Amino acid sequence: MKYLLFVFISLGFVGCKTKQHAQTANNPLSIAQQKLGNRVDSFPNSSGQYILYVQQQDIKYPTKIIGAIVIETNTGKVLTEEYFSPGYIRWIDESSLELLNIPEMIKAGEDLSLYTKKIKISTPNRN
Repeated sequence: MKYLLFVFISLGFVGCKTKQHAQTANNPLSIAQQKLGNRVDSFPNSSGQYILYVQQQDIKYPTKIIGAIVIETNTGKVLTEEYFSPGYIRWIDESSLELLNIPEMIKAGEDLSLYTKKIKISTPNRN
């Protein structure tokens, strides 16, 4: 009887760990921190369907490459991953981003739009 009780308790702990791992696996913040480190800022799009996570800039290293990812909130899928030099990445509409990737050297008076690109976010087809 004691053995049977021990088995049920052990199975309960295994079930709890599996459930906890599944919750962490689909948690957008956990996914972002695994890819980009613990210091990230989050920017959901207007509907909350996607979240843009961006590494926080380290003031000691202002020219360090910054990582950014977009995660679909209900599935935890990473939809895009971008890396850029000092500049910015931001939502411009429900499913599009604008990324400014400034190189180390630019000419005086050079138009920064030369270093700007649009990124369309799309969810992979579900079969």
